[in-house]
Amino acid sequence: VEPTGTNGHTRLVIHYRPAAAQVEQIKTAMKLMKKVLWRLGCIVPPGMVHVRPMGASAHYSGTLPMSSEKSSCTVSKQCESHDFENLYIVDGATFPFLPAKNLTFTLMANAVRVAETAF
Repeated sequence: VEPTGTNGHTRLVIHYRPAAAQVEQIKTAMKLMKKVLWRLGCIVPPGMVHVRPMGASAHYSGTLPMSSEKSSCTVSKQCESHDFENLYIVDGATFPFLPAKNLTFTLMANAVRVAETAF
């Protein structure tokens, strides 16, 4: 957190760097998965594996949407499941759609909102 000026406002600044061993860990995990798939009778064609760059992963939304009506597979505006008491869903599943760019902070803000209002 750093100040933005003399008005007392602050902003959150995050510099993410992967761990030094992450590249080697991914290679090891990929080799293991190929072996597992081979034992299951699956083939992983050469050149068909792609490790997506950081920040370029797929996220799903709308699978458990927020709803004021208590119906199956929905959550309240506080993200509490209508199916299971005291179960809170604070990921992208509760959003009807997601922003086109970096949604991590949106999801984090929602999780903080839920924690502050529900607990």
